[in-house]
Amino acid sequence: MAATTNPRLTGVGVQWSDSSADALVGPDGVQIGLSARRSERKRLLVYGNSIASQSTVALAQATTASSAANAGATSIVVASVSGVSSGTKLAVGLYDGSVHLTTASANPVGNTVALTHPLPRYMRVSAPVVPYTTARSGLVRQGAGPISTAVMMLGMPVELTAGYGYGGATMGELIADLPRVLESVRPHFVALHLYENSIPADATLAQCQAWTRAAVRIARGFGAVPIICTSVPSTSISNASRSAVFDGILAWVRTLGEEYVDFSSPWLDPTATTSRPPASGWATDGVHPDAARRFSAGVYALDTLARVLGSSAASYADMDLGSNTPLAGSGGTATSLVGGSVVAAGYTIAADAGVTATASKTSDDRQRLVMSVAGASNISSTTLTASKSVAVTAAAGGSVVVRAVCRVRVEDLTQISMLLFQAQCSGGEVYSVAQDAGIAQDPALTGRTITIETAAFVVPEGCTSIQPQLRLRPVTLSSPSGVTASIVIEEMAVIPAALS
Repeated sequence: MAATTNPRLTGVGVQWSDSSADALVGPDGVQIGLSARRSERKRLLVYGNSIASQSTVALAQATTASSAANAGATSIVVASVSGVSSGTKLAVGLYDGSVHLTTASANPVGNTVALTHPLPRYMRVSAPVVPYTTARSGLVRQGAGPISTAVMMLGMPVELTAGYGYGGATMGELIADLPRVLESVRPHFVALHLYENSIPADATLAQCQAWTRAAVRIARGFGAVPIICTSVPSTSISNASRSAVFDGILAWVRTLGEEYVDFSSPWLDPTATTSRPPASGWATDGVHPDAARRFSAGVYALDTLARVLGSSAASYADMDLGSNTPLAGSGGTATSLVGGSVVAAGYTIAADAGVTATASKTSDDRQRLVMSVAGASNISSTTLTASKSVAVTAAAGGSVVVRAVCRVRVEDLTQISMLLFQAQCSGGEVYSVAQDAGIAQDPALTGRTITIETAAFVVPEGCTSIQPQLRLRPVTLSSPSGVTASIVIEEMAVIPAALS
C-alpha cells in the first residue's frame, strides 16, 4: 500500500530507495556500510526533559558517570568499575541521546577509566556506562512515551531518532543544548517537551514564551518543523501562581500559529482549583504518565502528528532481509499449541506450559494468535512467542545497520502486561521496545493496529542470525488469572536502517 502523506509537507511518509547508500562513520571510528536499499522516511527527534525521555532510546545501565566530561575527554570517572579492565568494551550514553562505543585502554585507576576513543560529545553526570562483550552491541531499547506511541499508532510514517531526554532540565538548559543536538541529528521534525521543570521553578509566562520562540527559531534554522508539546499536569504545580503560568502557556501556544500538542488538559484533574495535578490513575509519581497510560497519552497527539507527519500502512516486504514479511501461508512450527493450529511459513509460535494458545489465519492471510491462562500467570513463564529467524552473512557483522519491525492488530488484551517486541541476535544481544511492565494494560490499545520498531543497531560481529520476536507477557496473578489475548500479526521483518 502506498504511504499516506500530508500534502502540505512534501515527501513525508514511507518511501524506499534502491540507490546506493553512503557509508557512515560509527561512534568508534569504524566505517559502517549500509545496505543498498535504505529507508527514505523522514526523521522525528523527540527532545526535552524526562517526559521526552519516555519516547527516546535508553541504554541498558550497568554503572553511571560520577562526573561530567567534555567532548575530547580521554578518560571518564564512573560509580563502579566492576567488570572493567584493560580491553573491556564500553558503551557510554552521551548528552544528545547517542551512544559512544569505545574500549578501556588500561586497568582503571581508582574509578577513572582511560578510553581508546575520546568522547565525541559531552557526557553528563549520571550518564549510563555499560561494559559489553560483542563489538558494537548497543544494548538499547526504544521507549514508548506520549510521542513515540502516537507514531506507532500512525504506522511509523517517520523514523524515530535516538532522541534527547534530560531529566530535570529547565527551559534555559534545553534551549542551550538544542542547536548542538539538531546539528548532530538533522531531523525533519522535532517534538519539544520544554515546560515541566520550569513552571514549578518560578519561571514567568513571559520567560516561557521567550524560550518557546527561541526553540522555534532554532528548530526552523536547522530545517526542522517544531511541534510544541504543552506541559503535562503535575503535582509540582501546586499554587495559583504556578497554575496561572500553566494555563497561560496552553492559551498562548494555541494562538502562536505553530504545530502543537495539548498534553495539558486531557488528563488534568477536573476537581483541582489552585493546582494542576494529573487525574487519578494517570501518573503515580505525580507527573510522568504511567506505563498503562502511555498509548492513551499518545492518542491526544494523533490529530496533530497525522496532520504534520502523515500516516502510513506501507509494507516492509521490499525491505525485509528475511522472508514472509506478511506472515502468509502455513507450514511453520507450532510448539505446544492447540491441535489444528496453523502457523505462517517460516515462523515459530511457541506457548509456555500453562498457556492455552491457538494460531490461525485471518481472511487476509495474516496470523491470528489467541491465548489464555487458566490458573496463575507469570510475566516470564506463561508467555506466548511468535518469531522467525533472519540469516545474516558473516560480512554483515559490525558493518550493517538494521531495525526489527512488527505490525500488530490488537483485538483483546486482558491481564496482559507487555506486548514485548525485540530483536534477538545470535551472539546474545537483545534490542527491544517498550519493556515497561503494565504497558499492554492501556485501554487505548484495544482495537488498534500499532507498528513497532526497535532502535537502529549495528549487527554485532560474529552474529549469524537475527530473530525478531513478539512476546505476549501476562501479569503475575493468583489463580484464577483471567489472562486472555487475541492479536493479529500483520508483518514482521528485519530491515536496513541508518544510525541516528
